[in-house]
This record gives sequence, structure tokens and C-alpha cells, in this order.
Amino acid sequence: MQTPLFELPQAVAPSIIAYHDESGHIGRNERFLFHGVLFVPQAVSGDVLIALGRERGRYGGCIHYADISDRDRDKGAAVRAWMNAYGKHIGHVCPYKCFVVDLHSPAFDRSRFREPFQIYNTFAATAIWSGLRWSFDKTSSVQLRIVSESKSRSAEDNFVSYVPASILAKAHGKLDVQFDSPALITVAGDPKAVQPEHAGHCEFLQLTDLLTSAIAEAVLAKAIRSVKQDLAGQIGQWIADTRELPWLQEHGLHRRFSVSCFPGPGGGYIDVDLAIKRRNQAALS
Repeated sequence: MQTPLFELPQAVAPSIIAYHDESGHIGRNERFLFHGVLFVPQAVSGDVLIALGRERGRYGGCIHYADISDRDRDKGAAVRAWMNAYGKHIGHVCPYKCFVVDLHSPAFDRSRFREPFQIYNTFAATAIWSGLRWSFDKTSSVQLRIVSESKSRSAEDNFVSYVPASILAKAHGKLDVQFDSPALITVAGDPKAVQPEHAGHCEFLQLTDLLTSAIAEAVLAKAIRSVKQDLAGQIGQWIADTRELPWLQEHGLHRRFSVSCFPGPGGGYIDVDLAIKRRNQAALS
């Protein structure tokens, strides 16, 4: 891997692709909406893609968390290898942010939003912006492009235009953000469906899905498949570690991996409860 972005001089303006994915459904009365963003500096993207390809082993299909099964050993080995690689190597050069929205919080003002897609778009932009501010705090300017997984949207859903505009508004006076053209593109998250020129984007979207969905499982602890429980337990350890003082953290993910929940009872940010910890403790007992 190349030199981590965090060691570059502040004068260097990195070129970054922000890969966005979500877990949770606003229209199903679910409590939490999870927006995950993987930030990939283009200077290291080639090396990271090679690493992801190597860690796939014998499995060449779609790495999508929802479809992980204990019976598919090759796929199970691949997703575990990807998770381990992120924690040990990839996360040091490709920061990740998960913004968890508590839709049932008394402080969540649903009246601000006329349509469900406005909730989705608002917090997608918030996740990207908060990740930039936290992980690239030593940088004064960035060149940015956003890649999100393709999905069906209504005619009035302005996701593609709204998210970059919202980030520019949030960044005004704080960070010089220059968007590539186009600023946001949507790409299939399945290797069998993606256009060849977007194959690399598809790999990073699958990694983003894996991290985001594992965090959702760490919070909800609903899965019955052991491989999903294992991934959630692993990422739960990372979350707990990042809540320690920086000099007490053991996984080396400070400012490289972050999970925030909003809104808390008072309207601010809180540490979301991890149900996977209680499940694991019960299993040990």
C-alpha cells in the first residue's frame, strides 16, 4: 500500500471518491437508518482493489451482506477476509463513516421532511460531510466524487443533485471542496450487472455494503446466521475501541473508522447502543 493519506502535508489536496450505501428502510417503521461512506483516495485505489481481489480467494460473485449464508464456504471466507483486511490494512488508508439516524428519537423532527426521500438524502449528505470533517481534518481542500449504488427513485427525488449541493453548503468557509464532473454517479453493486468501466466502483460499493450492514447487525442483533453474527461481533469491537481515548485504542482506527448516532435525547450526537454485545455476553454465559 502507498503512504497513508493522513501523513501527507496539509498543502496537498487529495482526490477522493466517497462510496455511499445504506441499510434500513424509512417506510417500514424501522427505528434506525444507517448511511455508510467509504472514502477512497484515488492515489491508493489501485492497490486496494488488488488487495480486495486477492482476499476474495475462490469466490468471484457478489459480496452482499443480505445474501451471506453459512452454507457458502467460499463466500463466507471472502467476506471474513475482506473484513479482516479492512481492519488491518485498508482502513488505514480508506476511512469509513457510518451515520446512524434514530427515526424514533423524541428529538427527531419528522415534520421537517415532506417526503421520505428527503430524510434519506439529507442524512446521506450529512454522513459524507461528517466523514470528511473527521477523517480529513488536516486537509484544507479536497477533490471529490460520490459513487452510490443504483436504486429505483421517484421522479421528484433529487438525490443526484441535492447531495453534492448540500455538501458544498456545509463546507462553505470550513473546507474547500471541488467536485469532479459529474459530482455523483450511481453504479450497480453486483459484479454481474455492473458496466465493465465501473467494475472497480462496484468492488468498493460491496465493501461499503459489508461494513454498513455489519454495523446495522451490531446495533440490532437480529441475524440467525453465524457468519453474520461473527462479522457484527468483530465490527462491534472496532466501534467499542474507537470510543476509548485515542491513546488507549488497540485497533489503530482513530479518525479512520467512525460511527455516530443522531439525534440523542437532547438533539445532539450519541453513541448508539450495540445489541450484539448483549447477545455475545449471553452466549458466553
